[in-house]
Amino acid sequence: MERDANELRLEIKLAREELAAAEAKRDALDLYVDGLQAMLDFILSQSTEANGVISVRDAVFNVFQVFPGNPMSSGEIAAHADWESTGSRAKDRTSAVDGAVLGLIKRGEPIEKAGPRTWVWVGDPKGLRPGGSEVAMTPLDLAEPQHVD
Repeated sequence: MERDANELRLEIKLAREELAAAEAKRDALDLYVDGLQAMLDFILSQSTEANGVISVRDAVFNVFQVFPGNPMSSGEIAAHADWESTGSRAKDRTSAVDGAVLGLIKRGEPIEKAGPRTWVWVGDPKGLRPGGSEVAMTPLDLAEPQHVD
């Protein structure tokens, strides 16, 4: 059965549109799964806070305090965060950062989305820690950036 060129072009166009929609759905599902993993990591990290270990949220907050106003990807934030102090067992640290950032935003911290998985602190660089204590951290307080899995 022979088709004319216009029918084939139309079929190709429809197939490409269907493929694009499927890719968009996959991207959305990937973000959803990353968000769920970040929530789980966040919940697990909170249970260690009472043992003198800081939360992932506080580790991420500290990075924003050191680099205020600089848009940073979740990977960059993860590289600068003090993971050893968190006791976090997160396998995907960038997703844990995303979850922590969303938690900070929900608490009213002045953080805005600057792009895909990119965040920027838009508040006073001398802001307060969650809970009201003063931030006393300089760039020298942070360890060298760690390898992000």
